[in-house]
Amino acid sequence: MREDALAALHMEELPKQVPMYDIRIDDYIIQTIMRTSVNVETEIACLRKLGFAMITAHPLNIGKTEIYDPETSRKGYIDEWGRKYLYLNGIKYYAAGMLQESELEVREWDPTIEARYQNILEVLNKVNDLAVIGRVGGTFERALLSIGPAQFFKNIYDRPKFIRRLLERVNNYWIEIGKREIDLGVDAILLTDDLAYKSGPYLSPRHMEKFIWPTFKKRLKAFRKVPVILHSDGNITTLLDSIVQHGINGIHSLEPTAGMDIGEVKKQYGDKLVLLGNIDCGELLTRGTETEVTQTVKKTIALAAPGGGYFLSTSNGVHRNVKVENLLAMCRAGKKFGKYPLKI
Repeated sequence: MREDALAALHMEELPKQVPMYDIRIDDYIIQTIMRTSVNVETEIACLRKLGFAMITAHPLNIGKTEIYDPETSRKGYIDEWGRKYLYLNGIKYYAAGMLQESELEVREWDPTIEARYQNILEVLNKVNDLAVIGRVGGTFERALLSIGPAQFFKNIYDRPKFIRRLLERVNNYWIEIGKREIDLGVDAILLTDDLAYKSGPYLSPRHMEKFIWPTFKKRLKAFRKVPVILHSDGNITTLLDSIVQHGINGIHSLEPTAGMDIGEVKKQYGDKLVLLGNIDCGELLTRGTETEVTQTVKKTIALAAPGGGYFLSTSNGVHRNVKVENLLAMCRAGKKFGKYPLKI
């Protein structure tokens, strides 16, 4: 399985099988499949059972302040980045960004704290049959959520120096995280940085060029030893040329309900980008039938897998509302139709 993942990541030879992967599988899904409590060993066993070829290893946030929100009567916390999360029915959701401009230079986001790498080290120590992709959080997304979307978009115009400095500090942190992950031995880096709505990019081309692409340039220079995959939801069609130009090696999500046509992306960028995703986790895997899932997987492999460079994956992770039987159907279909040479 690992060899198939590496072949797809490097696009140098055909794998024996279209590798399967996902950015995350919700603990509830893992627990349902494995019928035991969830830890790293259980997650790895679940991925092996499903036939996945690659696992995501995550750096950890350190420190959070527990809170009670009187407006909603809900408990929650504020993390080290100033992101406020609340709980509803045991599930956390983002509520607000609390980081103030006056705090920017006094906040300590220390990438050298060893505890941040606990999951990375544990995964690397426990697997040799799966490729390991180390997650590096998004500079844009982390900055956006730290101060709140409204404040971020407003300050792009009103206080651009503050936004540049915020992005710089966040970016420097993630660069050090990624470099350490590479030194520890990950096979690739996953940049999780959502850049678009379903209708198109959050920012104009001018603002992307002014604020965001420079952060990518620095990260990619630091991570050049391994393939770098960008995870972004939404319709990123107009960003693909820039993604290629900046040296990103692959793209994850390719959200079909946002208009991402994987066949067209393959035709235009299949020799330049590794493609991961496109199996809809919003409707198909939550409400569809096993037959519909099987047919979609077959069609997607036929469009995206010729010549290699494709990972069968959902469009945004296996969340808790995905039907387990549909996940299993996706994996069965991947194994059936994904053998090279393709016969579909």
